[in-house]
Amino acid sequence: MTTVKDVNEWECPLTLLVQQDTKKWWQKPKLCLLYSFFVFAAFTAQWPSGYDSAVMNSIQELESWQKFFGYPVRGWLCLITAIYSLGALCSVPVVPLISNRYGRRRTIQLACGIMCLGAGLQAGATNFGMFVGARRILGFGVPFSLNSSATLLAELSHPNDRATITSLFGPSFFTGAILAAGVVWATSSGMHDDDLAWRIPSALQGLPSLLQVIAVYFCPESPRWLLSQERLGNTFGIFIEYYSEGTKGSEFARIEYAQVEAKLEEERKRKSRFIPKLPKAIGIIAHTTIQAIIFGKTCWELLVTVLMATLSPRFPRRRISPVAQKAVVPVLVLMFLYTPFYALGWGTLAYPYLTELFPYYQGSQGIAVEHLASRIALFSNNFVNPIALDEIG
Repeated sequence: MTTVKDVNEWECPLTLLVQQDTKKWWQKPKLCLLYSFFVFAAFTAQWPSGYDSAVMNSIQELESWQKFFGYPVRGWLCLITAIYSLGALCSVPVVPLISNRYGRRRTIQLACGIMCLGAGLQAGATNFGMFVGARRILGFGVPFSLNSSATLLAELSHPNDRATITSLFGPSFFTGAILAAGVVWATSSGMHDDDLAWRIPSALQGLPSLLQVIAVYFCPESPRWLLSQERLGNTFGIFIEYYSEGTKGSEFARIEYAQVEAKLEEERKRKSRFIPKLPKAIGIIAHTTIQAIIFGKTCWELLVTVLMATLSPRFPRRRISPVAQKAVVPVLVLMFLYTPFYALGWGTLAYPYLTELFPYYQGSQGIAVEHLASRIALFSNNFVNPIALDEIG
């Protein structure tokens, strides 16, 4: 039986070996190869969301798009943007189940297939309903990719680089946004009155997913997921290949493997023994009753999580007032000052914090809860705020 003591036995020597390893990742050819896989196999997961945030605002201003869809009014325009988040809300609850059951790579491949389908339908839309439906499909696929990619990065990165790698995952969102801005700028400049001005950017929204589905084929699976599936040889092989540059008998790979194995075993024990203890402590000993309590508790957690996420926008906010002409410069300055603090607190720390906070068996669920709350907020912001701002004048 693995205990916390067993886990700690491996932490001290591993920490010492990490500290003694002064070589940078670019000085290790195989680790450098692994991180090059990350660029397109994991970081590209953020590109579709960044791309979408920029492309929708741009193509809605195109005369060709407006004319093709009959000059939709403000409420419908808001729906087009918000439906992306609504699609994501529909898939978030099942993402951890699929990721933990089939692995990170297969889940990413599933996500890429869904998003390529959505991009194709959006580019070929023949009416407004088809365009909206395609955007919902795009949004449905995003959480599969984001969740599994963030987890894969945290579980596959070398301990020396893990914090930096996971911190870079959030900012890669802006790569997609820059790509979209450039594409729309190019197409609108040459074909402003042509339907291709919005169909080409819509089709290219599937490009990040196409790149990812190809790259993830060459990227190894999460060693922690492999170990949880009792594929021991595959797990140790990854540690040898990338953490120890293929050196067989490496002490670092052996200790890393032993620590991960000990942690997973300890988490299994905790997962199976903690919840049943409480009902027994209050006199409930029937097995079926305990299972019913566990089931009810899980449903309650989901309900409370969703309820808390929907109630959060009701808390008092600063009143929105029309911006006077003299306030333009301060507003622009504050917009730029806001960015570094946002990047520090949310853009870079969200995924590292979540992946380090939760144990392996709850990692995907923790990220899914974060996605659930953020998608609810995005849906509300994208649908409600533009209408409110228009009414304010």
